[in-house]
Formats: sequence, structure tokens, C-alpha cells
Amino acid sequence: MTEKSAGRNPQPNKERVKLPRQRVPEQEPQARALNFQEVNLGFPPEQPRQESLRCIECPEPGSSKNAQYR
Repeated sequence: MTEKSAGRNPQPNKERVKLPRQRVPEQEPQARALNFQEVNLGFPPEQPRQESLRCIECPEPGSSKNAQYR
């Protein structure tokens, strides 16, 4: 494996894994105890892009066309 991806992500793989994981905002426990709504509130617009910068397999971060779900 090379130190740098052949794609458009400018950060080397070793630097990508150091980036903090983006946490999905959730309802407060007191609020969710009183309803049946989704606990996860979803990402704000910029957070998925930040999370994609961590991906060591994604040659084009920020693009959902390359997303692989396992």
C-alpha cells in the first residue's frame, strides 16, 4: 500500500486515520424517553464531508458515488 492514495484526497493515509470520527447528533435521553422518534438526528451538511476525509479507501472524498457500505 502506498503512503498516499492515487485519488484526490490530499492527505496521506497515516494522517487520515488521525482525524477524529464525526459523531451523529442524537436526541437528549430525557427527550427520547418520551417519544418514539428517531434517536439519531442526522449530520449537519459539513460533517459527512469531514467524515469522508477519514476514509482510506475513498479516492474522491466528499463524493457519495464511491461510498462502500459493509
